[in-house]
Amino acid sequence: MANVAHVEQSLKHILEERANVLARETGCIERQRKFSGADLLQTLVFGWLSHPDASLERLASMATIRKVEVTDTALHKRFTEPCAHFLHAVFEEMASVVVEASQDVPLELLCRFQSVVLEDSSSIALPEELAEQWQGCGGSPGKGQAAVKLHVRWELKRGQVQGPRLTHGRIIDRSSPFKDDGLPVGSLYIADLGYLDWGAIAARRAAGSYTLTRAQARTNYWTPEGKPLELDALLPQQVGQTHERWVRVGKEHRHLMRLLILRVPQDGASRRRANLEADAKRRAQPVREQAWKLADWTILLTDVPANLLNLQEALVLVRERWQMEMLYKLWKQYGRIDEWRTTNPWRVLCELYAKLIGLLLQHWLILLFAWQDEQRRMPQTGTGGPRYRQFAAGSFCRGALVSLCPTSHPTSHAFRVPNEQAQKASQFRPTPPAEIDQLGFESLSWCVWGKNVGTPIRRKETMKTESLSRARLLRLRTIMTGYVEHGEVPGIVTGISRHGEVHVDAVGNQSLDGPDPMRRDTICRIASMSKPITAAATMILAEECKLRLDDAVQKWLPELSDRKVLKRIHAPLDETVPACRPITVRGLLTFAMGFGVLFPPTGQCPILSAANALQIGMMPASKPQAKPGPDEWIRRLGTLPLMYQSGERWLYGTGYDVLGVLIARVSGQPLETFLRERIFEPLGMKDTGFSVPAEKLDRLASCYISNPATGTLDLFDGVQESQWSRPPTFPSGASGLVGA
Repeated sequence: MANVAHVEQSLKHILEERANVLARETGCIERQRKFSGADLLQTLVFGWLSHPDASLERLASMATIRKVEVTDTALHKRFTEPCAHFLHAVFEEMASVVVEASQDVPLELLCRFQSVVLEDSSSIALPEELAEQWQGCGGSPGKGQAAVKLHVRWELKRGQVQGPRLTHGRIIDRSSPFKDDGLPVGSLYIADLGYLDWGAIAARRAAGSYTLTRAQARTNYWTPEGKPLELDALLPQQVGQTHERWVRVGKEHRHLMRLLILRVPQDGASRRRANLEADAKRRAQPVREQAWKLADWTILLTDVPANLLNLQEALVLVRERWQMEMLYKLWKQYGRIDEWRTTNPWRVLCELYAKLIGLLLQHWLILLFAWQDEQRRMPQTGTGGPRYRQFAAGSFCRGALVSLCPTSHPTSHAFRVPNEQAQKASQFRPTPPAEIDQLGFESLSWCVWGKNVGTPIRRKETMKTESLSRARLLRLRTIMTGYVEHGEVPGIVTGISRHGEVHVDAVGNQSLDGPDPMRRDTICRIASMSKPITAAATMILAEECKLRLDDAVQKWLPELSDRKVLKRIHAPLDETVPACRPITVRGLLTFAMGFGVLFPPTGQCPILSAANALQIGMMPASKPQAKPGPDEWIRRLGTLPLMYQSGERWLYGTGYDVLGVLIARVSGQPLETFLRERIFEPLGMKDTGFSVPAEKLDRLASCYISNPATGTLDLFDGVQESQWSRPPTFPSGASGLVGA
């Protein structure tokens, strides 16, 4: 959701309607007297949102906004296990709502990706009595037995927060509840070392997304060819010096990634070692020798290609992860989600859930009313400043921000945020964290901390051509480059035409073992894209009334008259019945002639064996020189029964080879001549045909097929001895053309 009306509708639904239902279902409200579920929910949420350390008296006074009078004692009695379950249920419904800004942050670096997603977690220790509800990591008696872990994904372009999702405190980050959630194709995922999982990284890349992460000190590396690689030999020795190369990582997956290394200044390395010592002391474990040694370098791994993200840009993006740390710090420092004024464990849980609901609501308001202000700073527009916090919570309850329009209370207001208030809320300026100035590279967007905080860093608008988005063209190139880099194809040419604007891009090489790059005019075997051209040629003849769509083709192809049809697909060739109807031109165009490739394969069929023996071309990939001439090919096809009755089953492929023979006989010209004179030459398709002349062979790309046993590419047709280097014996209307 990206507009006020939708958010208003969701809030009314959850904070009013669902709140009353959930309160009854959880047993929090057994019989309504003073308090409804909505009354209780909003009293607690807005009470703690306005004053995170609110006393019972202050919370009770907040209830008057709902026209409810309640004493602090009565409110205290509400903090029970059912109340905690009630607030938890409401929180989960709030966390499931998707709210994002209406526009992307206008930063070209971010716009290269479909989305830029940060993920991190934070734990909150709870009273030991809650260990059954939220199990901690254990430790010494009386400590760490109960804890809850918050997991959040934050999308940087439009600010969407997924979560927080809650798990037991003992759950490791690699078992994040987001683990199985996919990302949009072309997205970039950034997380801390706790989330490092080579299998997840490989799966993410296979699904079309990218990962950027720091490398663990104990990571092993191999060359792209699989030879062990010593990291020590790659480490630059001078401050500021960098090194970059492709490597394979992960003992099992051997995922291909770019290794990016930067030598950091001595003071930065010293701070890292101090942090290592502090962490080791906290864990009561010694500092790992390799981690101590590698503190002199920043070492990153990413599967984003270099033409989409260079080393310096990767350093900038990986530092955006501190925004997640800042988010949790602000939730704890200002939202005080880890502080409470009670020893009652159920009140502790109630307070935690209610505060999280308020913080989610506050984040929604930032997205709606402050996201496009490039001078905003999260700590003060969000949970970071007491003035804004009070403004957001207090005015919400007074109806200046939101009215939930309860039917039981006549004094309702419309959903609105006064512009002057929203502007004030977005104009606070915090002091940047000291460590940001020491990074050496600037950070991003609304997260940028300039040397002069009062002077905003201006950003360029997203580059766009008149009709085509440059950001999306870059995203498209990224996807295509990924196919090449992972060895799925040697090269790709992509073409887009919109409103008269044409964009063509080429990546990779013309062959796996050759140096010639893929070019805009590289000639490729266009395979099944031959079919639309054959269909167009058929329609030319139909427009000229030389044939009609419902004509029986036996008029021109007597070899296909008096058809027999198999009783069943696995039947012997002599177990047939007469055809119910003749094959028509329409049946050929719609793959309904009754004969063709079976999807999926149905095992050993006599009809398939016979067709392959006659070189009809039933294999997934057939070569043009392997078939007999058109007249002999149609004669052989006529000796076989149909697989199914014409018009009753969709069967791929063969119908368009029959169309090629039909076009030649109806027009009185060879198929290649008809296509050249009637389609290719009028449209300027000078490189399209059934063969490649000798003077153009240097532009012909090699053709490969995937080997299902090895997962590698096997050469199907080369260049010098190509089946397409001379006119074919059978010009296939289904798959025989080449073109650029």
